[in-house]
Amino acid sequence: DELFRELVVGKQVALIGPGRTPTQNLEIIEECDTVVRCGAWFHKKDTMSYGVRTDIVYNVFDNCLKAGGDANDNLRNWKSEGVKLLCCSLSNNTDYYNSKIKPIVNAAKNHFPVRNVNSTINDFVGVLCNSSPNSGFSALVDIIANKPKHLYVVGIDCFRSMFNPNYPRMTEFDHSDFIKNMRPGEKITNHDPNKQYALLKCMYQNIPFVEFDPHIVSFFENPEYDRIG
Repeated sequence: DELFRELVVGKQVALIGPGRTPTQNLEIIEECDTVVRCGAWFHKKDTMSYGVRTDIVYNVFDNCLKAGGDANDNLRNWKSEGVKLLCCSLSNNTDYYNSKIKPIVNAAKNHFPVRNVNSTINDFVGVLCNSSPNSGFSALVDIIANKPKHLYVVGIDCFRSMFNPNYPRMTEFDHSDFIKNMRPGEKITNHDPNKQYALLKCMYQNIPFVEFDPHIVSFFENPEYDRIG
């Protein structure tokens, strides 16, 4: 947590997720003090939009190709890129974390400092959205809560753009099927991207130090994207 605060509090931060964007963000991203990425590795084939450097990675650590990616591949990539800190997007107080996620996190700790998102952060989003936050959204709220000077957000759009085509195993999904597969509303532990998007749009309208990639702003300005699926 001390290293995380050193890299985030009062800093210019870029947060990059796997959502598609045509915007040329390289200069903005590389000028930031800290660059944060979510999920599996995909950005190296489109650095003009997604930047080059990585300081912090958020990952669900579930070793699933459709979410956090292969753990061994991730570790190799993170080592080669000089990543400074890993953040598990799940809080460490659930049975699911202790049974499935903790062993992978412990293996990562042999190579990197690792922190978990504070359970209060995920609980806060869970109450507002009546669901579990996706990793990118959890990262967004976690960073905002730690008061950066400015936060530039790319590719976190609650699946309005779906995934960058280089993201592992995800391009075969369309918007509505992907969101339906999460079964929102069935259980509190499931995801609900539409409710997260409503909160994301509220952030855009009310938090002055958070700036969104123009591609995400185009969704906010079009009411057709308020609900998908």
